[in-house]
Amino acid sequence: KETLIKCAKETGIIYVVEDQYAEGGIADSVSAALRLENCKIYQRAVTEVPRSGTPEELYDLFGLSASKQYDEVRNILKENNK
Repeated sequence: KETLIKCAKETGIIYVVEDQYAEGGIADSVSAALRLENCKIYQRAVTEVPRSGTPEELYDLFGLSASKQYDEVRNILKENNK
């Protein structure tokens, strides 16, 4: 919790990625731990019913691949003037 708070204070942004549905996931715990902090929490998680495919195909489909995360983080930083 202390590390999360330190990062939230230093950056004002927390980005959580989980390869499962968002409900009941890590982002819920992060949000609870940072409820008193002034920061934005962004989350990337599976949002659709899973399908068949290779892990790489599925990660890309759900925005979990490294390239998709890179693009999303760049946009988040741009939106927040970082």
